Amino acid sequence: MKKNYYILALLLLAGFSSCDWIKSKQNKGNEKSETNSELAKEREKIELEKEKLRLEQENNELKANRLKAIEEHEEAQRNIERANALERRFEGSEYAIVKVKKTYFHTQPKSESVNTKFLVSGDECTILKMKNGFGYIEFYNYDKDKTTSGWVDLADLNPIFYESDY
Repeated sequence: MKKNYYILALLLLAGFSSCDWIKSKQNKGNEKSETNSELAKEREKIELEKEKLRLEQENNELKANRLKAIEEHEEAQRNIERANALERRFEGSEYAIVKVKKTYFHTQPKSESVNTKFLVSGDECTILKMKNGFGYIEFYNYDKDKTTSGWVDLADLNPIFYESDY
């Protein structure tokens, strides 16, 4: 009978030990799932931070593009105002004189359309029309008996006002 008690006691001890072993495995499993859950939360947090940074960068690029567009618009407005002011200077005058050392003809009333032909300081010309701050002029070269015409920047000219005999 004593043996039965020992066996029973051993079985109970083994049972309790196995329960502790199972509980420790379960705890380790819970710890792993908690760790995996924390890692997943950290990954999600990092992904959200990346998305936030991407959106901030995109927003900054949009702001920069908007500012650039505003500056370009303001520059275009200044150019229009400059052109209008130049054209007002020549109202009532058909003639002009070159006031700079050298001014180039243009194929169109644009700065980018420069030609190789030019006028020099003191050359007089006739203004036929004006557009975008340029004057379509005609210049007669008495030495070569030749007329040259094209667009010239009005900023390079001074108007000539002749008194009428009326």
